[in-house]
Amino acid sequence: MLGMGLVVNDFIGRIKWRNILAYNPVEYFVLILAASGVIISLILGIQSLYRWLIDQRNRKKWVKQTVLSSTKE
Repeated sequence: MLGMGLVVNDFIGRIKWRNILAYNPVEYFVLILAASGVIISLILGIQSLYRWLIDQRNRKKWVKQTVLSSTKE
């Protein structure tokens, strides 16, 4: 079995951390690749959520300002 399956199968159920010590260089590369993918996904998800919340807040301010400016005339 090649690819991510080399590492992912070790993390199903209870994690046996001793297995990591027996990895070969390819498995270490896959482990680092998988961990970096998870970290990047989390960072992008948090960043998108933060940006969405700011956009929602700014949109409410804009709508409030637009409605008030149109009723003043």
